[in-house]
Amino acid sequence: MNDKEDGYSIVEEFLSDYRYVKSLHDKIGRSATSDLIQKHRDNHDQYALWEIVEVLSLGDFIYLYQLYYSKYPSKSNFCSYLWSIKFLRNAAAHNNCLLNSLKAPFNVTIHKTKEIQFEISKIKHISQNSREKWMANPIIHDFIILVFTYLKLVKSPKLKQTGINQLHWLLNERMLKHKEYFEKNTSFFRGDDACIVSVFFISKYLRNF
Repeated sequence: MNDKEDGYSIVEEFLSDYRYVKSLHDKIGRSATSDLIQKHRDNHDQYALWEIVEVLSLGDFIYLYQLYYSKYPSKSNFCSYLWSIKFLRNAAAHNNCLLNSLKAPFNVTIHKTKEIQFEISKIKHISQNSREKWMANPIIHDFIILVFTYLKLVKSPKLKQTGINQLHWLLNERMLKHKEYFEKNTSFFRGDDACIVSVFFISKYLRNF
């Protein structure tokens, strides 16, 4: 709870930048939330915080989130993780082939977060050299960010365990279903450099949150 914020002023400040108003108006007639956006447009685009999150794109939501925590600083925020999550979300939504991005050279510069680096340094099974090498890989880095954020954000033990079970199914069953396809590709399955091994060990540790 934040007694300094009524849920309306932060949205008014956010929408004072016309780019975000235009982004909303452009969805009218082209989005499942079109009727809600039109309703608020007719009312001078006056949204409550809990309303506008229903109609924002993920990118615009991140900007709103960052605006909120720039005004009301807190250690319990996920600002430094959200763009990594957005990248994976967009890649999944558009059926992008992420396997091609798993091997060097990488064309993306990773801005590693201290919290993630600190937590991963606690994993005894992973050497510092392997840890640095894996986290320099944009796909593995962003996937670890996603898992880390999920396990810290989800408070329900039952829901959290469901996500963990799905993750283990993905890593231990689905991703290995046709591993013979990649037997000659040493970028994926070469001893301690295997991307699945790296994600597995790190995810196994992070599940304790």
